[in-house]
Amino acid sequence: MSKSMLLVPVQEDELSQPLYVEGVHNPDELARASGVWIAAAGSAMLPTGVYNVCDTERWLWFAVENGLVQLENDEVSYTLRGGDCCMLPPATRGVTVTASQEARVLWMTVDGGLSSAFLQRMGALPSQLNLGRHIVQAIVRIAAAQDASSAQLQQLLWAMLASHSGQPVAMDAVLSHEIARVVDAMRKNQYRDSFSLAEMAS
Repeated sequence: MSKSMLLVPVQEDELSQPLYVEGVHNPDELARASGVWIAAAGSAMLPTGVYNVCDTERWLWFAVENGLVQLENDEVSYTLRGGDCCMLPPATRGVTVTASQEARVLWMTVDGGLSSAFLQRMGALPSQLNLGRHIVQAIVRIAAAQDASSAQLQQLLWAMLASHSGQPVAMDAVLSHEIARVVDAMRKNQYRDSFSLAEMAS
């Protein structure tokens, strides 16, 4: 059974196991200097059940792609449906996620001195969910690469804020992935004049 750095089933069921795709980001110097960066991100397919949310000292952005979940602790309770999201401040304790039906969720933790101001400006739009999917893909790729650039994740993070302001940025996510591929290759002295479409998509 795969393990998650964020969601832990209260009761494990061998016949119905959650699926996780997650990654951790070690920001480069430029990302740290910006004051806000993605620390970790993931996607999960949750069967019906209850899951404990691991305590984190960072802001948590949590979204539901499809399905229905209840997010609660001793103080608050939120019902989230497909397309909904919420932000939990650092040091929020005792949170559980109850999936009353199979649900696909996205999440990311955001760190840095500007993280509070950043998260408080974000809302929930379909384009942000789309960017959230790209963030998960990018962070898994970056976590697997040596000396990878933080540029793509930074672009996607700020694109989420710009999207909330009505800027047409969501369609740029694929282009940002291609740019990051070239940047990473240059940093490793493996740059070529052209990359195939398959290489760009990997």
